[in-house]
Amino acid sequence: MTVKYTSKKPDENKDALQDLEGEWTRPEIEPEPVVVVALVKRHAIGKNDGGDWTATAGLQHVEVLTGDAAEEARELLVSAYQVRSGETELDFDGGDDE
Repeated sequence: MTVKYTSKKPDENKDALQDLEGEWTRPEIEPEPVVVVALVKRHAIGKNDGGDWTATAGLQHVEVLTGDAAEEARELLVSAYQVRSGETELDFDGGDDE
């Protein structure tokens, strides 16, 4: 099963990424990756053409972390990723740019 993500954003007062718009819309700056903590909820379920159930998730709340909180979140992310995937490395600088 593949969980899809809805394009619906959280309310503006629950989406701290909106505070980064000024920095992210300056073409002369290459922004650094941002560490966030997010609350995700099931947005919808349905059946695909093959009759299998599919789920769509939506972001309900997003907060940007900085400083010590961001470092702790990175450590938690690495630990959870290792437990889930068995992988020992997590690349914070490269990755899936779209």
